[in-house]
Amino acid sequence: MWWITSVFVDSEYRRRGCFKRLYEHARKEAIREGVAGIRVYTVNDNIAAQDTYEAVGMSSHHKVYQEDLK
Repeated sequence: MWWITSVFVDSEYRRRGCFKRLYEHARKEAIREGVAGIRVYTVNDNIAAQDTYEAVGMSSHHKVYQEDLK
């Protein structure tokens, strides 16, 4: 399983396909390497990110639980 982490696109360049191109490249390489899947993490209230991930064909199947200690 490959993870894409800490995705950030400067506001000036958002909605121009930056993530889509990154994801298409990662997906192509993952398929070539025989990887089982690709995951990306986002917080529950980041709807824009969730919409972006769904637009490239990703879907959510998991919940992540944590305890903040600080």
